[in-house]
Amino acid sequence: MSEISEDRAAGWTSPDREGEEPCWLEPMAPWCAQEDQTPQLPFWTIEDETPDHVDTILEFHVFPCGDFQRGFCAKHGARGKAHQCRNYHFESQRRRRAIDPITGQLTYWDTPCPSWSLEMGCSLAGDSCPLAHGREEVSFHPAKYKTRACNGTDCRGEGACCFAHSNDELRQHAPGRYSYFTISLGPQAMGLWFGLEATTNKDATRGS
Repeated sequence: MSEISEDRAAGWTSPDREGEEPCWLEPMAPWCAQEDQTPQLPFWTIEDETPDHVDTILEFHVFPCGDFQRGFCAKHGARGKAHQCRNYHFESQRRRRAIDPITGQLTYWDTPCPSWSLEMGCSLAGDSCPLAHGREEVSFHPAKYKTRACNGTDCRGEGACCFAHSNDELRQHAPGRYSYFTISLGPQAMGLWFGLEATTNKDATRGS
């Protein structure tokens, strides 16, 4: 992880936030305060997507676990195992729908919201906020999910890991289609993204 990512990740650690290191917090394009300067949220397409990826992006940690609410979920605490509960147990794990089921348009960007906190929620626009709330919404966002190789650090297991465990899992098309960073800055952002990606993959390979 880069020094910049490590510095920004420091504020994201919490006993309730299980999973991979928050390395998605790279330098991103500054959020535009004026609405006419903000790019339109893109539309989702299943082109080049596998059924497993579609299912995870659309539904992972979107709905509460009924078994857990009733007192016991057999999959609770199964960190590192392939079969884990795909519904959320705690509010810190909850994700809003990243894609509008009617229009197919993304409902928020992959950029972390500066006005959101786990304790207070979002003071900007609540659940209507166009920015990501928490690590779950960033890590499983269509722009981020499976776009980098897993380095094995705090891996949740292949069934729930937001990083790719093989080249076949890599979604290299995703940043160019869905990321605020790449869409707002254009071609030069893609060059920076793939430069960071090459560095991350090299570090992952060295650590394996």
